Amino acid sequence: MAAVYPIDIALLKALAKKYMVKNYLEIGTWRGESVANVAGVVENCYTLNLSDEDMYSMNLSDEYVRSHRFFSDSLKNVKHISAHSQKFDFDSLKTKFDMVFVDGDHHYEAVKKDTQTAFNIIKNDYSIIVFHDYAASPETPRWDVMKGILDGCPLEKRNHIFHVSNTLCAVYIKDKFVVENLKPYALPDKKFKVTVEMEDVGRSA
Repeated sequence: MAAVYPIDIALLKALAKKYMVKNYLEIGTWRGESVANVAGVVENCYTLNLSDEDMYSMNLSDEYVRSHRFFSDSLKNVKHISAHSQKFDFDSLKTKFDMVFVDGDHHYEAVKKDTQTAFNIIKNDYSIIVFHDYAASPETPRWDVMKGILDGCPLEKRNHIFHVSNTLCAVYIKDKFVVENLKPYALPDKKFKVTVEMEDVGRSA
């Protein structure tokens, strides 16, 4: 998984807050930045990632493995699930979700399967699915990821999947928006003001 832009995190938190999301799940945890931010406005959060043992078996570095769950591990309303998203029995959670964030393996077959899973575990037609790294940049889609999303999505729901401007995300959502075709190098029609505060989170040896 790739880094989540601040604007991507802002999108997740804004959607969760606007649509009063109660149950949220994400596939792909990494450092836990996205779920840690969403947890501030959502009652129940679940996040699924490969176990540390599985990652070590793939010869991933110790630093990479240890970075997982860094920001979310201590949050009481976040449940961490160690499992492979392609094999995990999501029915065992006995929960349907108002919002799902898909940010796991970005190869075509994995995206297709995670997309199918997401549509099977959302609560209803008005639940939300956000797909991260649908784009390589805010103006450049990743066509293999996009194909995985479309092939995993029920045919009748495809017209409710949108690219979200200024982000790396696509979103499935049933609502009314101003929609236009993606135009590379189009002049900006909005600007963002971001306030940044640094906090020393410390690191264990």
